Amino acid sequence: MKSPDFSRYNPILERAITDAVRGLEMTLAQQMPLSNSHISDWLKYLAGTEDPADYYRQVPISPMFWFPWFLETALSPTPNPTLQKDLIDSTVNGYYYIRLIDNLTDHHATIEQEILPALGIFHTRFHRPYQKYFSHSHPFWEFFSTTWFHSADVTIIDTKSVEQDLTHFMEIAAHKICAIKIPLAAVAYYYDTPELIQPWAQLVDNFGRWHQMYSDLFHWHEDMSQGVTTYFLSEAQKQKSTNESSADWILREGFQWGLDVLDNWMADVQGLASQLDNKDLARYLTYRQASTRSSGQEVLAALQSASKISSLLF
Repeated sequence: MKSPDFSRYNPILERAITDAVRGLEMTLAQQMPLSNSHISDWLKYLAGTEDPADYYRQVPISPMFWFPWFLETALSPTPNPTLQKDLIDSTVNGYYYIRLIDNLTDHHATIEQEILPALGIFHTRFHRPYQKYFSHSHPFWEFFSTTWFHSADVTIIDTKSVEQDLTHFMEIAAHKICAIKIPLAAVAYYYDTPELIQPWAQLVDNFGRWHQMYSDLFHWHEDMSQGVTTYFLSEAQKQKSTNESSADWILREGFQWGLDVLDNWMADVQGLASQLDNKDLARYLTYRQASTRSSGQEVLAALQSASKISSLLF
């Protein structure tokens, strides 16, 4: 099979993402006529365009779509487009459910408070696609509830944190993408390979800490300005010299420290991926590592310039 081009989603995934967004828009228009425009405005705000589906086209690297695809393409030479469509329909709505809550708890809210009841729509459309594949007694549902409840559990604790050490980061913040395990488990059960769930779940956990650290590192200034607690900013406070600020430490050595952590953690993820013997997954991880290193060097250059300007002014 041809190597994936991570500058865009596979055509099957891309169509499924568009269909999922269109299906949500149709549900809002038909069943939420009074508040449809408000929820739609929020979806467009996330995308930054008039088409909410553009949100997913702008950075087509999300593991929530790629990981289940990688698993299915390894199990079947011809992936089932209907299965992928249903998985993505669920995932898109699950993402909006989580994103609405995250925006409120991370102080990024715009109109989230006003459209909070839309969580019911997102959750229903997240849950419903799996009902056509698994009976109520199927073991998938136990995995679904355990994983979904864990996602809620770590999110609640993460919002209450005033400081994050490495243990907290590993046990709480790094698990915020654990819901990706749900479509992975669905693929594994669909192809009668439940033994694959555990190693893929472990991969998600290890990738989750890399993913969260990536977000914390590249959004440190925004988090700092909004008073958001992250592991990276906690390390900045701990590692800075007595007479310097956290921002000074980040400019001096902290950002490079974060890049080194990302490199080390990606090596762990790649080690687990090699055990899965999934070539497309390996290519994806290599792509993410290379693009992160490139972006990191650009940021470092900018930080060094800012540091020189600051030294001249003060």
